Amino acid sequence: MAHIHPINEKPDSTPLGDRGDIEDLIVLCSDYCHQSHCDNSDGSLIYEGWYGCQEISITAPCAECGAAVYGIDTYVNGEYVDTQDNLDTIETLANNDQLFVQGCS
Repeated sequence: MAHIHPINEKPDSTPLGDRGDIEDLIVLCSDYCHQSHCDNSDGSLIYEGWYGCQEISITAPCAECGAAVYGIDTYVNGEYVDTQDNLDTIETLANNDQLFVQGCS
């Protein structure tokens, strides 16, 4: 299960500028890496507490240490791939934009 650090929309001076929309998610493998990633961000990220036990769609590397954070339903060319046994294949396909998740957009 992933730990997530959401990147929220920057405040704006316009009346509708800050609606709390999430712009991006940083995927991390543990709370330790979450805290470390924020500490190493030169103040641009603030650790706001534990946000773990989150399901992610596809396997992704931890933003801090690079360890695999496993997704829930990883498919390659329409066929299920066991992430535990095929991590090298999944990372290669993800890097080449050939990895997709069935049923998700």
